[in-house]
Amino acid sequence: MLGSVAARADVVVNISKSQQRLAVVVDGAEAYRWPVSTGRRGYTTPSGVFHPERLERHWYSRKYENSPMPWSVFFHRGYAVHGTMEAYHLGRAASHGCVRLRPDHARTLFGLVRRAGFNHTKIVVLDGPLPHLRPAPHGAPMVEAEPPRAAEAHFARALDRLDAQPHASEHLSARTHPVTVAPPPAREPVRYSLSRGSDEARVLREREAWLHSIDRRYGIVR
Repeated sequence: MLGSVAARADVVVNISKSQQRLAVVVDGAEAYRWPVSTGRRGYTTPSGVFHPERLERHWYSRKYENSPMPWSVFFHRGYAVHGTMEAYHLGRAASHGCVRLRPDHARTLFGLVRRAGFNHTKIVVLDGPLPHLRPAPHGAPMVEAEPPRAAEAHFARALDRLDAQPHASEHLSARTHPVTVAPPPAREPVRYSLSRGSDEARVLREREAWLHSIDRRYGIVR
């Protein structure tokens, strides 16, 4: 037990709304830097210093059309850092207030927070730029925005890894042990009147197909 406590690292997640970047700091050294999407005009991401409140490996937004929020780290009321399939928006403000990450990056952050513990993790949302910190001993993997095809490939691989995990939703909070979360509530089908050849229509079709595939895999009847 003493060894596990000594090995526990402090994690600070710095989020810059002006730069649309997130930096993960482990024991004072920057380990990762990723593009994000924070709240767009009319939807504010709260600034300040927070601690994680709960972790949700599989989650759907109850407020915004049951949109998928994999690898969610909730830090203030309903606000979370989570994965998104809309990777083409990363690097600019585009969310309803949450902090969006590429799913594989969100999974990495989820694991770091779970290992460090809520009391050893801080989430700092800044209006200004990220602080300048020393890099990790072997160099920080600075991951910037990628072309849409590469981002979609990363998303597909992240989903494959997600499917390989147990099907029960993992729920961790500051007050409870892991429990099984009930399936998300009924979702109205997404309807749109865009041209079938447009990028927006393609994204919506892919999103709807993905949601249906998740329903089939986990036996959710809507």
